[in-house]
Amino acid sequence: MANVVIIDDDPISLRVTVALIADINREWTTIGFDSALAAFDYLENSDTDPLFVVIDVFMPELNAFDLLRNRRKSAESNYPVFLMSSDVTRDVAERAAELSQIRCVFAKPLNPGSLTYHLLMNGIRIH
Repeated sequence: MANVVIIDDDPISLRVTVALIADINREWTTIGFDSALAAFDYLENSDTDPLFVVIDVFMPELNAFDLLRNRRKSAESNYPVFLMSSDVTRDVAERAAELSQIRCVFAKPLNPGSLTYHLLMNGIRIH
């Protein structure tokens, strides 16, 4: 069974995103983190890589870019990362383009059709 990791410090957005992912494929185990530091620890110490990760860009402890740049173990991993933000600016897009693991930047709230499209385009089977 595949794990999907969702990281968002906003509890409502986290619940909505976890539910959206569950609706796409109920066989995936969705793990939600409201703390970037806790998620970082999980990603660094997990025995298996997630199928993909969805990360809110701006969080108080550690933003998405710093989380991805500070990876040790997961730096060797190539799971797709999808960013989401309520403020998708040119700066965010340019910073996302610098990290090959980031496949897309979504505006919040996530659009289910757009997310499904990008999952399929990244070779992730949804059924």
